[in-house]
This record gives sequence, C-alpha cells and structure tokens, in this order.
Amino acid sequence: MNTRDYSALLTRIGRLERRVTKPDSDRALELYTLKAAAIAVAEGHAKPGEIDLGDRL
Repeated sequence: MNTRDYSALLTRIGRLERRVTKPDSDRALELYTLKAAAIAVAEGHAKPGEIDLGDRL
C-alpha cells in the first residue's frame, strides 16, 4: 500500500460509512477491517506495505 492506495482506502471507508446500516453486516465487517488498517498505518504500528487488504480481522 502506497500513499495513493492509502488515500483510496480512506475514500472507501467514507463510502462504506454512509452505506452501513447494520453493525453486524458484511459491509460493517469490511468497514471495521479497513478502519483498523488505516489506524495502524496512521499511528505507525504498521507500514503501508505490510497491510494486505484481503486480510480480515
């Protein structure tokens, strides 16, 4: 994941936040997974290249 991918990730999170209506849905799980990835990178716990968006929490 590079800077462009990270920006796309944040855009995707924003779209999902508007669409998630049930906290236990597949979209919600994807949203929580993406948010965790974004937070890990932002806080320096992971480098962008270490995150595989295919992984689930």
